[in-house]
Amino acid sequence: MERKGDPLAIATATFARDRRSTLSGWHTPRLELPALGEVADGPDVLYIPAFCRYFEFRQALGHPAFSGGPEAHTGGWCRLRGEAVAAEPALAMAVLDAWAPAALSRHPRWAPCASIDLYVQMHAVLDGTRVDWLGYESRSHHVEGGYADERATLYFADGRAIATARQLIAIYD
Repeated sequence: MERKGDPLAIATATFARDRRSTLSGWHTPRLELPALGEVADGPDVLYIPAFCRYFEFRQALGHPAFSGGPEAHTGGWCRLRGEAVAAEPALAMAVLDAWAPAALSRHPRWAPCASIDLYVQMHAVLDGTRVDWLGYESRSHHVEGGYADERATLYFADGRAIATARQLIAIYD
């Protein structure tokens, strides 16, 4: 992708079919979230930047971004606004990038941030079946020198893992 002739983003993909293996059955633990009706909309900080307004968020884990919370952990329910949509890899990647980084849960005040690197690994076959609300959980394990690592997992509503993301984030404060 380019902007005014300069590289803006680079994407690569590796496709593989299932193979028989001795190792099998190891799965990401199912995510357990409070029932959707028990979780309020927001918080508002999840709707920044503007593209995040295409989503709905219900934070149920950790602390809101910029709240000075005790740990870099966040998560909850999310979906594209409107009716259920087809489950496709692009949806998984968009949702994994839409949540505020978990490291910002520990930040005491608003500060801009940007993704430097985002690596997504798919764990489920997304065949276009319609999905509505999805579960999300993220943690930052290291924050230093204005950068944070991020590990996130996206889940179907029943708690099965869809995809994981590894991300490097720059925090500008």
